[in-house]
Amino acid sequence: MKRVLLAAVLFALCAGLLLSCGCSQRASKSDVPATAVSDTKDLPPVEEVEQIVTLTESGKTMAIEVIEEYPEVLDAAGGQDGTSLSLALIVRHGTSIERGKELGDNFVRLVKSLGFTGTPTGEEPPIPGKRIGKGPFTYLIGVYYPDETQLALGAKVAGAENISW
Repeated sequence: MKRVLLAAVLFALCAGLLLSCGCSQRASKSDVPATAVSDTKDLPPVEEVEQIVTLTESGKTMAIEVIEEYPEVLDAAGGQDGTSLSLALIVRHGTSIERGKELGDNFVRLVKSLGFTGTPTGEEPPIPGKRIGKGPFTYLIGVYYPDETQLALGAKVAGAENISW
């Protein structure tokens, strides 16, 4: 049952992220200025286009196992859509908002340091304290009670050093 709850929470987080960044809107031909269309000769060869680094299953599993060792954490999950990572924590009733945010910070740090093979281009390793470090990924972290009540919701956009709660 916890996994179903986490799946619903992750879906809500992803939908919220897409709506907040306007990614769900499609551009029509009339929305694209004529100057934006050029010959393909200006495009780099396919082999030079940088691939998006993905969250590894082993890294995700490791980050989840570590965060679930905290006594307040009942369950954790994460997913990736391109350069956006959605993370969710289910914590015990009675966990304070400040503690929930601290756990959310810790989960982002864990995913950032354990979730990828090697260090993705532009991704700084987390630094102890408040600063998480810049990188090319956007993190959306939600902390919830078992009854789906939202305790805290934060985001760290690509290039930012900290989570905004």
